[in-house]
Amino acid sequence: MTQRRSLSYLLAVLLGIVLAVLLFTPLRFAALSWVGIPVSIRSVQQMPFVFSVPVRVSGVVGDRAPLVDALLYELQDNTGSIWVLSPDSTVQSGERRTVQGRLMFESIVIDGDEQGAVYLLASE
Repeated sequence: MTQRRSLSYLLAVLLGIVLAVLLFTPLRFAALSWVGIPVSIRSVQQMPFVFSVPVRVSGVVGDRAPLVDALLYELQDNTGSIWVLSPDSTVQSGERRTVQGRLMFESIVIDGDEQGAVYLLASE
C-alpha cells in the first residue's frame, strides 16, 4: 500500500513540474502552437530573449512592406503588434490572420544603442 501511495505522490510531483514548465517558460508557446491555440502578441513580446520558439498568433494585418519573394507585414491584436516575415505575398491590409512561425530577433545597432526588433518568421 505504501508503494502505491509513493508512486501516486511521485506522479503528482512530476505532473506539477511539467505543468509549471509549460505555464511559466517559453515552452508554453510551443505547446499551445502544437495544439493550435494562438497566444497574445504581448505575451510573445514579453519573452524577448527566447528565439526560434514556435508560436501561433492571431490579429489584423496593418502595414505591409513587399520584399523579393516575401512580404513583411504588421500583425495587430488588442494587446500589441508584431512584424511577420512571410513567403505569402497575397496578404492584404485589414485581413484577419492566424500565423504560425518562429520567434526571431534582428539586431540593429545605431550609435551604440540596440534598436533591434522581435519578429515572427512565418512557416506558411
